[in-house]
Amino acid sequence: MSLSHVITEWVLDTNASEIPIHLYWIPQKNMDAQGIESDTARLKYQVRRENDWMNIQSAAHLLGAFEQIKEWGDVKYIDDDYRVINLDSPTERRLLERLLSEQLKRAQDPKRFRSHRNKPILYSVADRIKDKEYDVSRVLMYDITVDPKGSITVGFDLSHEFTFQKSLYNFITERSPLVKTDCKVRDIVKHNTWTFKRVSDKPISYPFIAGQNLIEYYQHQGLGRFVESIPPDTPAVVCVNSKGEEFHFIPQLLRLVCTWETVPKYLKDKAKLTANERMDALINKIMNPVLSTWSQNESHFQLRYKRRGLVAQYNGYKILRMKNPVLEFGKGVTTNQKVTKSLLKGGVWQPPTQPVEVQFLIDQEIASQCTQRKKSGEFYFPFF
Repeated sequence: MSLSHVITEWVLDTNASEIPIHLYWIPQKNMDAQGIESDTARLKYQVRRENDWMNIQSAAHLLGAFEQIKEWGDVKYIDDDYRVINLDSPTERRLLERLLSEQLKRAQDPKRFRSHRNKPILYSVADRIKDKEYDVSRVLMYDITVDPKGSITVGFDLSHEFTFQKSLYNFITERSPLVKTDCKVRDIVKHNTWTFKRVSDKPISYPFIAGQNLIEYYQHQGLGRFVESIPPDTPAVVCVNSKGEEFHFIPQLLRLVCTWETVPKYLKDKAKLTANERMDALINKIMNPVLSTWSQNESHFQLRYKRRGLVAQYNGYKILRMKNPVLEFGKGVTTNQKVTKSLLKGGVWQPPTQPVEVQFLIDQEIASQCTQRKKSGEFYFPFF
């Protein structure tokens, strides 16, 4: 079967109507939707802890799992059921999407893929690039959706994440200008990305977490090897998550995430992929083994998929082949290939009789950087 036209979504043969889950209705204190989501998500972590961190997810007023939740601690539920989801319910579809996303992640071989704790992201171990200063990870970002007919689609994309080899602690002690409020840092233990805010006025030996200091926190989680040689008087750092919630960290366990401007050209060239190489890496080196491993290790339902699930025609797309457009320049010069050469030879087709109005769409982050530099006299950007 030809795969010359593929999409970055893999439609599975397994349907949501074949996957039963345990559903639990949680009593709510909040009336607004965002408050309900936050409260149930908080309870989800409590119940996970009681059940050895099994795959438990939340959506609105619901908790869900593939296995029966046996330990509840102080959390109460008002009703439960074991069945396939109601496909007409966006909440139940969202709950199943989150359960499936976590199943995919947990099924992977840690020798091949490292996972992000809270996001649908996998890091390819084999494609990691390291040198004395930088660490480059090839990142698979995926998203699972369930539509009202029960079709399950795995969308995916490929990118790279660049981090420095030196720890945040090293950059802070060197007083590096790269360390500033709102720069991104990555936790090397759990692979989460955080936003740095400031250096704390308290050391890591301070009991930040339920009477535990940061060193004890890692030791009690069986991660003592990461903190064996870290001095207890090291100042902690404060970082926030995507919700703006503050957490304290050991700076030696954080790495500064590079911005594109700080990545050297030789490293960009090494990580860069052509369009064909990128699709080959996505489909054959990553998505194929990811889905294959998930299928082999999935014990709660039968995961079925075929290679044709990637083919555009199979998913209702029509392929229209178009010829290269013929461009006409001045002096009767035409071409469908050598644009620059033809423009130099023939000039424009018809000179404008009045000024031409042009609009540019520019990324907001780039625009902000350029306008700031212009104001300070460092950089001239002619479009502003």
